[in-house]
Amino acid sequence: MSIEASDFAQGFVKCEFCGSAFKLGDGGEAALDENVKKGLAMLSRFKNLIAPEDLTDLNKPAEKPYDSKVRIENMPGYRFHARIPAAGFNIGSVFFGGFTFIWCGFMAVWNTIAITEGEWIMLAFGTLHDLVGVGLMIAFLWSIAGTEDLIFEGQQFKRQRRILGIGKTTTYPAHLVSGVIFRRNKSNNNAPNSAIGLFAVIGGKKVRIASNTTLDEARYIRTELLRYLNLPT
Repeated sequence: MSIEASDFAQGFVKCEFCGSAFKLGDGGEAALDENVKKGLAMLSRFKNLIAPEDLTDLNKPAEKPYDSKVRIENMPGYRFHARIPAAGFNIGSVFFGGFTFIWCGFMAVWNTIAITEGEWIMLAFGTLHDLVGVGLMIAFLWSIAGTEDLIFEGQQFKRQRRILGIGKTTTYPAHLVSGVIFRRNKSNNNAPNSAIGLFAVIGGKKVRIASNTTLDEARYIRTELLRYLNLPT
């Protein structure tokens, strides 16, 4: 659940998950006690995991969520810079991290036994599982510590992704960026799954951006990007 300016006008905000209505006082954000604020922030994070059936509402212009740490510098025609900080720990990352460490711990024991006993076939058999473990660890670190910067400057569009200061920068010609859209991600069998991502349309290809944000934050980033690019929202 997110709170926008229109909600203060009507005096309440409705939870998309349980249907409960929270009354907002004249003080706006100050009318919410700390427990409600924490609850709203937690529910906002869950919105990345719960995909709406219809993506139409996601394409509506959005303001910055009150609890967001995303920072955007938007000077249309001159420069755009969206700073997406590390998400930190949440309920989803705790479960994901637990699974990752169990997997990697099991493979550490497996490899130790294989090496100490000289079981090279056993060691070779575990190689693929070791690679899966490395991938899980990278994905886990990205989910809690990954940062992303989206930068339009001059004739270039840069996407910088880093984990603990280590990462890569991908550069595209800015004039090739023709849109910013929401779409469902594809699973390995090319069938849509429940996750929704924000994509920049670059030269006819769709490039995932803002992959470590909530849906409300992604809507806000899309709104500002379209404003910078002078494209209809």
